[in-house]
Parts: sequence; structure tokens; C-alpha cells
Amino acid sequence: MCLHRVDDGIRHDISDPVPGPVEAGRWYDLRVEVDGRRLRCYCDGELVHDIEDVRQEPEVLAVSAVRDSGHGDVIIKIANATADTVTARLRLAGTDGDTLFARTTLATRPHATSRFAPAPASPVEDRVTGPFCDLPPCSFTVLRTHTESAVRACTESDQR
Repeated sequence: MCLHRVDDGIRHDISDPVPGPVEAGRWYDLRVEVDGRRLRCYCDGELVHDIEDVRQEPEVLAVSAVRDSGHGDVIIKIANATADTVTARLRLAGTDGDTLFARTTLATRPHATSRFAPAPASPVEDRVTGPFCDLPPCSFTVLRTHTESAVRACTESDQR
């Protein structure tokens, strides 16, 4: 037996598995006690789990950089999952810091859905000259530049 929590459709194990058989066709008396973040689970009167559900802070900024060696381009992808604009500082090795990037951004409201409707966001394309780039709240940004230099991309979030 193991306890799970589902956040935004993603399953998280919140306890270690407790060994023991579960017999088909047998009736079990299960009881769950919740006291704040503390969970106590009983099976047939026996305490099986006694845990505190401690949730980790979600990652709010994700960055990746790749080099398209066929074209000599550097592509940087940044997801901003915060409710605030974040300023990214971009540094590419071998450049002077005023690199010209083609930028494509998708931004939407948190929990926006498009199940049977038009997409909740449309791409916005523009250009930005580094080293600073504002990332809108709840957005995915792709930056592309042409450079023959080695790549070292670094972001630092500054709340403006």
C-alpha cells in the first residue's frame, strides 16, 4: 500500500510502499485521519501510514539552450511559470552582450484551457537586443540568434 497525491494531473508518491498482500474478495476496514498536513491511515484498525504531506515548491523557471550546428544558430527556450514578469539576463560566450535575438512568446492565464475552444494563446514575434529580456507571467519564450561562438547561456531572475 502506498499513498499518492495528484497535482495538476501528475501523480506524486507521498509515502513509501508498505509491504503486504491485498486479498481479492476480502473486506478491509480503511480509515484516514487528516490533521493539517498530517495523514494517518489505518487498515483493519492497524496504523499503516503516519506521515506529514510536505509539498515542495514548484519549479517556476526552466531554461534550455541548444546549438543548431547546421545553421550556426543558438536557440534558448525559457518557461516562466510565475505570476510575475521575470527579467532574464542572457550571456553567450564570445559575444559583447548586445546580441540580437528573434523572440517568439506564448503567454496565457494560469489554468487556461482550450479543450473545445480556440487556443488560449497565440505566438507573439518580435526582436530583442540582449543582454536583458522580460519574460511575461505564465509564458514560454523562444530566443534564436545566429552566432559562431561557443554557447554559455545563463539566466538570473530579477523581479522588476
